[in-house]
Amino acid sequence: MAPKLSFEGVNNGDKLPEITRHITQEEIWQHAVTSFDVNPVHVHPEWCKKAQVFGLESTVMHGSLMFCLISTVITGWAYPVGGRLTKIDIKLIRPVPPGSTLTLGGEIIEKHPVEKGKDFVVVEVYGKTQDDKQFAVARAEVVLP
Repeated sequence: MAPKLSFEGVNNGDKLPEITRHITQEEIWQHAVTSFDVNPVHVHPEWCKKAQVFGLESTVMHGSLMFCLISTVITGWAYPVGGRLTKIDIKLIRPVPPGSTLTLGGEIIEKHPVEKGKDFVVVEVYGKTQDDKQFAVARAEVVLP
């Protein structure tokens, strides 16, 4: 059995588990409905072929969906043991069209002992495409038990 995740048990350089996600147009449409963001750049493939927004002839994933995936790297790792995401700064680098397979992961880059229940780590999170091109980066502060 793997040791329980804790502030004392992690070190700078430790990697978070990667997640992989294949993005479909169906998922983009579903996110458009739930986010009330029905901008044609996300939901209208024929319009995108003509408009070529971002130089692409296809729709692109919502930035808010990218935020969700980046956050999932942290929450899937820390929340099961009572960890808390307290701060995150995300930078979107490039658009993600449907058909992309994304890999997201992270690495602990700093440890900050404050006091029990407030000790936190800083994690650099990345998102890259199947072509190994970064589409987003983030820096997060996570309180660990």
